[in-house]
Amino acid sequence: MRPKQPTHKSATLSIRLYPTEKIALKLLAKNCGLSLSDYLRKTGLHQKIKSRFTPEELSIYQMLVDYRNHFSRISNFIKDQLDFKKEVQLVIEKIDHHLNKIRE
Repeated sequence: MRPKQPTHKSATLSIRLYPTEKIALKLLAKNCGLSLSDYLRKTGLHQKIKSRFTPEELSIYQMLVDYRNHFSRISNFIKDQLDFKKEVQLVIEKIDHHLNKIRE
């Protein structure tokens, strides 16, 4: 069981940065959908940070999911042509592999 966390954050920490470093850190935090303090906390504690998908990346991801589903349906319809079915299943496995890499 994990130890209970305090209900609110009350400690503060000040650091000195160059203005360009502050801009860069804010941009990195924004790309991950986090506030600057959340971003710095997670990076300082070596927690995994996932960046958000851009709208274009989201549409490509959804397209890949759709392709996977279509190939799966095609594979289910094929009964007699085993060689072709194996090729379709190989494509499905490759798409699944890439989808899993994206999800990590």
